[in-house]
Amino acid sequence: MPGQADLYSRLEDSEPEVSNVPNAKLVPVPSIWGHFAGGPGTNPGDVRFIDAKLKELLRA
Repeated sequence: MPGQADLYSRLEDSEPEVSNVPNAKLVPVPSIWGHFAGGPGTNPGDVRFIDAKLKELLRA
């Protein structure tokens, strides 16, 4: 789950990895916080998004 605006671990860099992992899904975090998306104290909306996606994964 790379950050949508992450310039360090770019979204495009994850695509080849995901394509080689069975049942993997690339889910970018829709955040303006780049590499800090979902980090503590940056944006509660990011944390809610990540928590929701993790709960979906665990239910599947």
